[in-house]
Amino acid sequence: MKDKNFDVIIMGGGIMGLSTAYHLMKADSSLKVIVIEKDLGYEKSSTALSMVNVRIQFSLKENVQISQYASKILENFEDEMAVNGKKPAIFYRREGNLFLYDEKSEPAAQKAFHMQKELGCAVEWWSTKKLKEKYPMYENLDNIVGATFGPEDGHLDAYALLMGFKTKAASMGVSIIQDEVVELIKNKDGEESGTAIQGVKTASGETFYSSHVVNCTGAWAARLLKTAGIDLPIDPTKRQVFAVKPEFTLDGPLPLTILPSGFYFRTETGGLLLLGKSMENNQYGQYLLRIAKESIV
Repeated sequence: MKDKNFDVIIMGGGIMGLSTAYHLMKADSSLKVIVIEKDLGYEKSSTALSMVNVRIQFSLKENVQISQYASKILENFEDEMAVNGKKPAIFYRREGNLFLYDEKSEPAAQKAFHMQKELGCAVEWWSTKKLKEKYPMYENLDNIVGATFGPEDGHLDAYALLMGFKTKAASMGVSIIQDEVVELIKNKDGEESGTAIQGVKTASGETFYSSHVVNCTGAWAARLLKTAGIDLPIDPTKRQVFAVKPEFTLDGPLPLTILPSGFYFRTETGGLLLLGKSMENNQYGQYLLRIAKESIV
């Protein structure tokens, strides 16, 4: 690439990087934007490996409002991302999110539920009786006192969502290259700019210049910022999701179900169950392997 000067450089071409590129071009089509992504096959991308849960059931008001906005975007996403009449198919399945609560977690859950209702969210409070009526297979509810269900929550194809943004951004003139940013630079043409970032250096030896550099490298954001003398308290943490084939046949799809312990699961195409839980790395794999061998409800 001969011209190394851009209005905006975006480091990271996952969902956040490509969405940023698209929205910049939508706001101003004259911008010169480049996205630099080290893995354009997205084999190890957080976006492509995500369970891609869409929900409005949060305890923080701002998170709920962000999710309400995202839901509206997703409703028209396929039409908005069409290129030359061809639309992406993200397979948005509104199969719901179901949070189960014990006595300890119920007060906070009730508070969050009422806040969500005040914001106009589609969320329902279920008794254990209704829970058993809706999902008879959920038998072991001895410690459960209630649940919240979001009927409009669900999941989608993360890779298709990513490709929708990528294809649309490229059609609008965004340059997307495969390389890895390894350093942020504070000088251009040998002149120091003080504390302002002036560009980036990549693993291939290229240097690109811009006074606007956006860090969309997710869990690895802190690593790049250190090259500019900035400390950000973010450390990558490995998470795992197990896909298992249950011995019994399900009557239909299950919502993403979250237990008070933090353990969660949902159905996936092909008769699979996806299982997950946020734990310390040294405990995580052993815990899920045990759960996968036992009944989950």
